[in-house]
Amino acid sequence: PTAEAAEAAEAVARARSDELAADLAREAAEAAAEKRLEQLRRATTAGEAAAVRAEKEVAARFAFERRVASLTAAVESATRRASAAEGRAAAAEAAAAREASRAGALAAGGRLLPATAADEWVVVTAAAAGGEQRAG
Repeated sequence: PTAEAAEAAEAVARARSDELAADLAREAAEAAAEKRLEQLRRATTAGEAAAVRAEKEVAARFAFERRVASLTAAVESATRRASAAEGRAAAAEAAAAREASRAGALAAGGRLLPATAADEWVVVTAAAAGGEQRAG
């Protein structure tokens, strides 16, 4: 009975030791799982923050591109208007020069005669030899 009792006691001790080892292993696995879960939470939070930053950057880029396109269109429109104004100014300057030329010829004793177009007039002055000089 003593050998059997010793064996039984040894078997109980081994069982308790195995149970204790299993408990320690389970606790270590739980701690590792909790640590990994926290790492994943942090990584998820960082990933979400990066995604939000990326969305903001994309939105800002689109807004910038729209603003550039708007400014480009405004510059092109202003350029067209300026070009048209330059054309009108050149035409007005040419008309003023023609009018000044006519006024000068009339002041020198010329006559105002109709030209080929219905709204055009030319000033005709007598030349020294009796010819005509057109100022238009």
